[in-house]
Amino acid sequence: MSTGYYKAISPDGYIHLRSTASRTYTHAVAWGSRAQWCGRLDLAHKARNQRGGRDATILDAIEISAQEYRRLYAAKQPERDENKAAMEASRAKWRAELAQHTLVARAASKEPADRTPEEQAAVLQAIKDTQ
Repeated sequence: MSTGYYKAISPDGYIHLRSTASRTYTHAVAWGSRAQWCGRLDLAHKARNQRGGRDATILDAIEISAQEYRRLYAAKQPERDENKAAMEASRAKWRAELAQHTLVARAASKEPADRTPEEQAAVLQAIKDTQ
């Protein structure tokens, strides 16, 4: 089977893309900028129900040419770059929060007299944040 290229357009105009060498798609279940591709309508309904139903939309999958796929894919590059930057910022924030929680957990397991000034400050800040 040759490579197939598909697009599905959400009601808000967002274009979902998919390429595959081994499947044929008839529908996509979309929520936000994400989509789950399905080969049958009953599977699309099942996928939509698994997503909670209301926030997911069943879309028709439209087979497109390789040239159109490449053109649409290239047009999405700035969006992918923005998403990647946002994801990296989110990961950095998460790592900082994890490091802070780890510091607090270690410090909380020690007697107050055995804590470093940094650990003591972290514990006091954590107490203040919970009040």
